[in-house]
Amino acid sequence: MPSTLKKNYATSIGFAIALLLIIGLVVSRALLSIASGSLILVLILNWKQCLYKKEIAVAFLLIILPVLISGLWSNNVNAWWRSVEVKLNLLTIILGLLAANFSHKQIKQLIWFLVIVIAFASLYSVYQYVQHKEEILKNYLVAKVMPTLMDDDHIRFSWLVVLSIVLLIWQLSISSIKKEQIVGGLIVFFLIVYLHFLAAKTGLLCLYASVALYIFFLLFNKQNRKWAFVLLLGIIAIGFVAYTKIPSLQNRVQYVLYDFGNYSKGVFTEGSSDGARVLSMQAGWAITQQNKMKGVGFGDIQTEVNNWHIINHATTKEYERFLPTNQWLIYGAGSGWLGILLFSVGLFLLFRLITIRSIFSTIIIVVLLIPLITDDSFEGQHGVSIVAVVFALSFYKIQQQKNKSLPS
Repeated sequence: MPSTLKKNYATSIGFAIALLLIIGLVVSRALLSIASGSLILVLILNWKQCLYKKEIAVAFLLIILPVLISGLWSNNVNAWWRSVEVKLNLLTIILGLLAANFSHKQIKQLIWFLVIVIAFASLYSVYQYVQHKEEILKNYLVAKVMPTLMDDDHIRFSWLVVLSIVLLIWQLSISSIKKEQIVGGLIVFFLIVYLHFLAAKTGLLCLYASVALYIFFLLFNKQNRKWAFVLLLGIIAIGFVAYTKIPSLQNRVQYVLYDFGNYSKGVFTEGSSDGARVLSMQAGWAITQQNKMKGVGFGDIQTEVNNWHIINHATTKEYERFLPTNQWLIYGAGSGWLGILLFSVGLFLLFRLITIRSIFSTIIIVVLLIPLITDDSFEGQHGVSIVAVVFALSFYKIQQQKNKSLPS
């Protein structure tokens, strides 16, 4: 097959798979698995066109190596393999999407498609709230939120909402017409309001961290300082109005403060959402400290977490005994301090490829990192896939800004 025809096939097939990947990310794990696996075909067809493949492979190797090696001393082989298998998506999705060699127009279309899918998924949550308002508001007082798509994973969904907002604003700042700016602005406003409506802590943390970084960026430019104050006043106004007018956010804040009042004093009551997360990190740190050299193996982290609870907090229920809600502690517990080091270097090398003197690049990296610090996002299909998809789209935006290696 001629190289040009081969390249065109790879791009067309890759674009179709990317659309399915985005849909699968929100509505179907099965579709997500099929799409991420199918990207291997694109990689085979257009391997030579894939930019920075060696650098990405090295970064991925450092991330996966501690997990792979820990299989030598993991008793639970099935749990170990699940941890390995889910991380393979990071490589297949990133390299597959980059091998497709999308044009400026196709990347723009993919970002808009992602945002539209997220907007409709957000409307689904709003519809569920309207249909079951009283029940849902009561749930907010006991650490639950309104239903979402993405298998009801409100943490990862709210994370993706923020990343979609940043990608859309980045796209609008590079190439857009007035009509796109108006429509995009309305969608961004809706999604920001929705995040307050959903009141997922991860989403709001990522949102306000993004705004803080952007305000900080504006303050460095004398001509833009007035806009920094306008944005600051605007986000304060939105937060104030949201808290006074949105019952779900009020109930969520009340529960978070109540929960904090307990676990900050060492009181861990049953059903405590943040309290259980604190215990998970204490367990992860204790396991890491007791197994500094090689950890307990990724297959046996959950077993050791259970054992830690039995010794230190025997009254906790099984559903409250989960993996440490910090990716570095998971690597520490599973593979020791060397594992933490390799994982950190791997992430650094990977994110370095989407680092440029652009505030949007900085915001994307920070927002990608936050749920790795506050959760176990690399231990689930959705978390890994979000990082991979957003990394690839950000990589293309950077190439576009550099005006090379990307056809128009």
